[in-house]
Amino acid sequence: ESVRLVGRENEQNHLVAWLGALVRAHSSAIVVVEGGAGIGKTALAADLLRTAKSFDVRTLLGAALPVAQAPYQAWREVIAEVLGLTSVRSLDRRQEIVRQRLSAWPEFSDWEPLLNSVLDLQFPETTSTRGMSGSNRRASTVELLVALLAEAATESPLLIVLDDLHWFDSGSWAVTLAVASKVSPLLMVLLTRPMLKPPEALDELTGLGTSARLVLEPIGEQDALKIARERLGANELSPEAAKVIVEAAEGIPFFIEELVYSLRDTGALVVEDGTVKLTLPAADLGIPHTLTSVVLGRIDRLEPQVQLLLKVASVIGRSFDTRVLEAVNPAPSEVGELQEVLSELVGLDLIVESSPGSYDFKHALIREAAYEMLSFDQRR
Repeated sequence: ESVRLVGRENEQNHLVAWLGALVRAHSSAIVVVEGGAGIGKTALAADLLRTAKSFDVRTLLGAALPVAQAPYQAWREVIAEVLGLTSVRSLDRRQEIVRQRLSAWPEFSDWEPLLNSVLDLQFPETTSTRGMSGSNRRASTVELLVALLAEAATESPLLIVLDDLHWFDSGSWAVTLAVASKVSPLLMVLLTRPMLKPPEALDELTGLGTSARLVLEPIGEQDALKIARERLGANELSPEAAKVIVEAAEGIPFFIEELVYSLRDTGALVVEDGTVKLTLPAADLGIPHTLTSVVLGRIDRLEPQVQLLLKVASVIGRSFDTRVLEAVNPAPSEVGELQEVLSELVGLDLIVESSPGSYDFKHALIREAAYEMLSFDQRR
């Protein structure tokens, strides 16, 4: 069991039920999972994706970014996966694959340039696309993306998870609404933080009739202490340590994790004979009041070389691979040194290795914090 899913049994059961309906009856549904930063949305979705591997379901994962690097940002990785481009680096080969794919559809045979705004494929404009106006071009692009996903859904039911709904650009919203209403069988799970002014598109999406909304609340005290014990490999917590963790983290699972790591890294917390103990009085711990502050503190305590690599990785994106990281690293190092630093970051639970040579930030907040530590010029 993933410790970040402690206390989320009801939500897990709901999602698995929708997944079961997708598999057994090819029933479609749109589920919006809402909760504050660190509450466990991504962990809940990751658990669903793992469960889906046991069924004949194709899983696709996308995410938006605080500043969209391209229109349709949330769908970029999804479309790359559907087209079979995820592991293809050569531009010529990527273009060849897309041309072959679209050649099967006479109505889309010269629409390749429309994918430039999604995947930066650098196709030259064609007679059909050159004359497309802004609104017509967007409508045609959405039509093409929906067709690709609808075709994929005929081969096997689709589970699409899109993270960070609150950062969606208008193009991502347009595709989301079209896919939700036109692609089937489909279970689409959308993760979002609470929004002060939800866009009209969200009302439209949740009014489709096949939608549901899960709101994640803070977990209880016993679940919070269970996460702390499991993350530290301990059997119990001293009353003083338990009180600090419960009061500071306020039931936010990721806050609990980062807080115990931070206290452990600074030596303010130790595990002796299976029991978590504080080495300082609670009043002297100087615990940050926000999750972001805790994460920033952890990053700030890294060695300069390690910290720099994490910051560079944050510019690449939520996911990154060693080849790109090595190419843009302003402080070139040997491959062995680079791997050693990455292994250290994995050991600190700041990043995870998703596949050989490819990594993901453990949480979007870690990437955001590292990114915000860079000046605008450095990011550029």
